Amino acid sequence: MKLNKNKKGFTLIELLAVIVILGILLALAVPAVTKYINSSKKSAFIANVKKYMESVNSGSISSEYANPIGNNEATAITFDVIYPKLERGGATSPYDADWLLKKSYVLIVNEGTAEEPHYLLYVAAMDAKGYAIGNYEAASKKTTASIIEYNKLKSSDVVQIPTGEAAAATMPTAGGTLQLTDGTSVTITTLIDDSGVHTGSK
Repeated sequence: MKLNKNKKGFTLIELLAVIVILGILLALAVPAVTKYINSSKKSAFIANVKKYMESVNSGSISSEYANPIGNNEATAITFDVIYPKLERGGATSPYDADWLLKKSYVLIVNEGTAEEPHYLLYVAAMDAKGYAIGNYEAASKKTTASIIEYNKLKSSDVVQIPTGEAAAATMPTAGGTLQLTDGTSVTITTLIDDSGVHTGSK
């Protein structure tokens, strides 16, 4: 009985060729996958933020939250007040970080008058890793936090803010002012946070 001696294995060169090809494919795939994951997290970030805003909208309609009276006056509600009212999710950002509660809030802004109010919702949101609603200013090469209106929110508004800029992000105070992304300044006439309801005026 003769043994078959024609069986062949892979040569070292063939194995190296396969490894090189796999390395090239991996190098091409990793950036694409990373980009997809980051894009998905940004979309989830916006979706989470909108849950907070929609909860405030319901509370505004039911008079749970005081609507501002005068033009460019605002009511600010921090995330820690809103979170218990969410139906599900939202406790942390999609980047597995807690919200910075004093820098994450929803504004009810009156862009009309006392006689003919026109309410719009704005939001500021930032997590402990510095991911936030913000924008990159090409001229100054700075990434800063922003306060953006509900209908204008998009995934590209999610940015990572350097530690120094994150620390400088504005917190709402009763009677204080905040600047919206369009440059309009609004006065916080009511602030609702974990310590209660605080009022101020222009």
